[in-house]
Amino acid sequence: MDTREGSMCTTVHSVYTGETVLRLQTAGDGHSQRVPLARPTAVDGYNKYMGGVDTSNQMLGTNSVHRRTRRCPMTVFQHLVAMAATNSYMLPKKSARHSRGSP
Repeated sequence: MDTREGSMCTTVHSVYTGETVLRLQTAGDGHSQRVPLARPTAVDGYNKYMGGVDTSNQMLGTNSVHRRTRRCPMTVFQHLVAMAATNSYMLPKKSARHSRGSP
């Protein structure tokens, strides 16, 4: 929990490896102090790789094929079409960049 409580489910990570982070916590008298809190391993993995997910969501938001529908499978299908179109746009750009040798 940082600013809001969040839930994560994983079968890959162990629950806790001993890592802590410092967070501000307000005492009853109104003063704030930094307190070490335990950070689950899954949160560390999420933070490490969330940049790709955020970039993907940002690109999906600019050119959306989503249309309103009451049928859930159609919404899932529209999302998959949007992801396929985004990936088909990004793959040639990424392969051209790697063939030139730049990051």
